[in-house]
Amino acid sequence: MDLPDEPKSYKIDDSFPAVKLEPDHILSKVGEDLTYSASIGKVSEIYQREKEIESITKILGMRKKGNPIILGEPGVGKTAIVSYLALKILRNEVPAWLKGHKIVRTSFFEIWSLVSNSEYPWPEYGKYLRDILDFCSKYPVILFLDEIHMIFFHPHSMNRLKPYLAEGKIRVIGATTHREYQRFLAKDEATLRRFETVYIKEPNIELTKTILRSIQPEFERLYNVSIPAEIIDAVVTKSNSYIHHRYQPDKSISLLERTAVNCAYEGKASIDKNDLEHTLSEITGIPDHILKQQTDHLRGLEAALNFHVLGQEDSTSKIAKRILITKSKSHLNLMRPCGVFLLTGPSGVGKTELAKALAFHLTGSEENLIRLDMSIYNTPGSSYALLGGSAHPEHPEVPFLTYQIRSKPNAILLLDEIEKASREIWMLFLQIFDAGRILDYLGNELYFDSTTILMTANIGFSGRDAIIDYPRANKGWEDIKAGVQEEVRNVFPPEFLGRIDEILILKPLSREMMKGFIEQKRQQLEKQNEKILFLSEKAIDLIIEEGFSKEYGARKLNHVLDEQLGSILAECKLGSDWDAIESISFDRELKKNRVKIAKIKYR
Repeated sequence: MDLPDEPKSYKIDDSFPAVKLEPDHILSKVGEDLTYSASIGKVSEIYQREKEIESITKILGMRKKGNPIILGEPGVGKTAIVSYLALKILRNEVPAWLKGHKIVRTSFFEIWSLVSNSEYPWPEYGKYLRDILDFCSKYPVILFLDEIHMIFFHPHSMNRLKPYLAEGKIRVIGATTHREYQRFLAKDEATLRRFETVYIKEPNIELTKTILRSIQPEFERLYNVSIPAEIIDAVVTKSNSYIHHRYQPDKSISLLERTAVNCAYEGKASIDKNDLEHTLSEITGIPDHILKQQTDHLRGLEAALNFHVLGQEDSTSKIAKRILITKSKSHLNLMRPCGVFLLTGPSGVGKTELAKALAFHLTGSEENLIRLDMSIYNTPGSSYALLGGSAHPEHPEVPFLTYQIRSKPNAILLLDEIEKASREIWMLFLQIFDAGRILDYLGNELYFDSTTILMTANIGFSGRDAIIDYPRANKGWEDIKAGVQEEVRNVFPPEFLGRIDEILILKPLSREMMKGFIEQKRQQLEKQNEKILFLSEKAIDLIIEEGFSKEYGARKLNHVLDEQLGSILAECKLGSDWDAIESISFDRELKKNRVKIAKIKYR
């Protein structure tokens, strides 16, 4: 390893002799020489991090506790800051206690990877670690331990490292996240008192744009594409709006680079907004047409909801209005969910259908509906089932709600039968409604600022029919609404209700609403079978009698239509003249109380 005998002033130019580790040294196998990387131009300038670099520099000058530990979320620039410190050392822009030093980045995991397949891994691991620490104590080498919390997974690491830290023989820069710091380091006071913490915050929008502009020339050269200035602004805006549980500037850099790669792959000379939206669609799973036409989708939301859920215009109007406000970022608290709604009404009137329609129209797929049966979470300690334990076989280390929200941050979260959940669960979601974020039991922070939350309840309707024929004045419905509102206030605490944007009472089904449902299904069958289908009033009356019930509303409608119409259409398809049929008329067969074919018209 080529190290200077005396402090030396370094310049980065073509004549600079690159300083690097000897290839046969253990650090060359498991580490990256950041000083060497800086000397060959692989370290970029960083912006507005002077205070953090100054703090790290000062801590490294301390006699016994000269070991900074950098805390920050993944992607905020911890490694970039340490790399830039190596560049400052190279330029001789540091105090005397850092002049002539090298910074070498490694991790305990990388050291362990050398011996993991060995017959006797622990003795070999201990020897390698001792060699590294002895070397760093003899020469002006600062060890940058990325993911320093990994020390707690290797007991030998702790035993080897502590004496060197206690005696001030080596200088270590550690880096980890707030979560891992709380899980491991904060509990070990003996190790922790050898370190001084430096907090790295996520950069704001303007700083993130500045960072992207600094790497823009490199991406243009590397991928041979032009990146217009407006694309930089759009990348930051869209990454904040659609990419969650990742942090700036990493998520913006990733979005920009992936878009540049896509354009280079397709042979395009310049990036435009369509390219950016296509890449964003690949990352988030939201279809291109929804990202490109979000304004039109928001404007048409109320009409779309009314098409899927009939007779609930008052409720759908309030939902559409609130989502328009939040999705356009016109509300005061941008961290809150996109909407928090409590839907109460009889079984089978369309509460779940409304959630499905919302998911489909906002995200392009009903698969982006996350449905939780809240009756499961009705005992003390239920919050652990959501935020502690895992129900996902492929992600056993990730709590259930954490996995769901992180994999579908723009989803519709449906809390079904919320009144059956425990008070502990109500208070948990109260925090989410209010702040838009929460920590799971492993320290992961969940963000709900792009999630729409719907809760369903049967409060006030347990003893009422799902079907009601209203008088023209509709006075009966107003009385029902007043009674339901009173019962809702009796069930939920005021602080919980105060965080809900809209409490919506869905109307029971009227005869006209039932006929509207049947008409929708008739049109669907027409489209699927490519035939014109007519239903007589008597046939419709039969389907209403069979497909709707006072207890379950419209839940049986699809099953009845399959039995009454689907079976007849299936038999017709088996006939040789199916392709010649233009239309089929259906009527009610009184004797057998079923639907029958009244007339078939051929082309």
